[in-house]
Amino acid sequence: MTVVFLVFAAYAWAGIDPRRHLPALRTSLIVIAGIYLLRGSALLEELPANMGLIYESHRYPAQEIVVSAVALLAGVLYLTGTSARWERLGSREGPSARGAG
Repeated sequence: MTVVFLVFAAYAWAGIDPRRHLPALRTSLIVIAGIYLLRGSALLEELPANMGLIYESHRYPAQEIVVSAVALLAGVLYLTGTSARWERLGSREGPSARGAG
């Protein structure tokens, strides 16, 4: 897991630092955001279940709710940052992304 988070962090830093070049930067940032958002979407079930709004046979531990909330926040931040810098990120994708062969 540590290696995965280090790779995610490397891509985040590459997204904000124009001197860093990582392969498929735009695509990777979107995929990372999607992974975090998917994990964070569990919050949509966990919170109502713990509040008794939907029937569940068990309550979710507070740790799961916190992890889901943090993942949701990270996904939103990755997506927001990627969309804000989309054009600048595209200029670093390589010759094939710019249409040159």
